[in-house]
Amino acid sequence: MANRPPIMPPHNETEHSVSRITREGKQLTYKLSVMQQPERARACGAGAKSSADRRPVDPPPVVELRIFESDPANDAQKTDITFAYNANFFLYATLDTARPIAHGRVGGPQSCPVLTGVPVAGVAYLDRPSQAGYFIFPDLSVRHEGRYRLNFHLYEEIKDAKDADKDSSLPLPNQIPLPA
Repeated sequence: MANRPPIMPPHNETEHSVSRITREGKQLTYKLSVMQQPERARACGAGAKSSADRRPVDPPPVVELRIFESDPANDAQKTDITFAYNANFFLYATLDTARPIAHGRVGGPQSCPVLTGVPVAGVAYLDRPSQAGYFIFPDLSVRHEGRYRLNFHLYEEIKDAKDADKDSSLPLPNQIPLPA
């Protein structure tokens, strides 16, 4: 198993950015910002009537995506390429408990997930409040009472091989053998 650095939580939990180098040697920086986060939710339970009584978290989560391009040697000179970048994105939401369960309680296997609704959102490119890509989650509900933290996981489908990771083994378009 390869040694990887431990995943460190960001010190500001409403913003996070990550960078990577493309095959063309450009640095892409993805910046996610939680623009709107839920303050409360009504637990809907897990019984037969739970779907009829289900109410979404309020207000619905909204996450902003901005993509910046720069030269790895000069990271200070970033260009916002959010609208020009050719890729598909989706964001997946998961739920963690905000505080650990008290000692003495044994958490049995969960029979149903605590987070219900649609935990995936595709990007929508909007010009308000600022020009960026936005992920909106209007249909998330919580089954049980408690304090929770939403986690978001960004997925990207690149459309151009030149935008692949520098260390990726995908062939460039001019390297793909044609059938005879």
